[in-house]
Amino acid sequence: MRKASKIIIASVGFPALVIILYIAFLGISGNFGRPIRYEITAPYQGWVTVTYAKPGCPFLPYEGFFMVVRIDQSGNACTNTPMPQGMQYAQYFYIDANGKKTKIPSASWGHKNMIQAWSIASHIPEKVDPFFTEELYIGTEEELNKSWSQEPGIPSNRCKVIRCY
Repeated sequence: MRKASKIIIASVGFPALVIILYIAFLGISGNFGRPIRYEITAPYQGWVTVTYAKPGCPFLPYEGFFMVVRIDQSGNACTNTPMPQGMQYAQYFYIDANGKKTKIPSASWGHKNMIQAWSIASHIPEKVDPFFTEELYIGTEEELNKSWSQEPGIPSNRCKVIRCY
């Protein structure tokens, strides 16, 4: 093998190895969760609430490697599955009456007129609200900015962080 080839392999191989080891570390340490896909009944726009670990609700199904959260036409989902922990890859799709999927882009500031999926907040149980919940917003940036007063109730222990993936 020529010296130039060895340098190229080393320069590509080492960063790839570091990335693979980092992902493995996240998986072992519990900081890297299973990918999740949110399926929202089309053409819903507005606040979405997902309630986790609620007895009497069905467990989330898995399709391939993805855990699937199905949001109904009123913007709600309920599951007996515990709330996912750690970093995870998320996808968002509209599902129409015929089962056709249309991807909803993850939130990105500056795209004011594009419908996007905004991951807004999650909270842990407390006496007044004993379940783990997660809030999303499906709509444009402008609609989100106008809708804060309609956001579902915020318990005192709410983790309020806008996360754009």
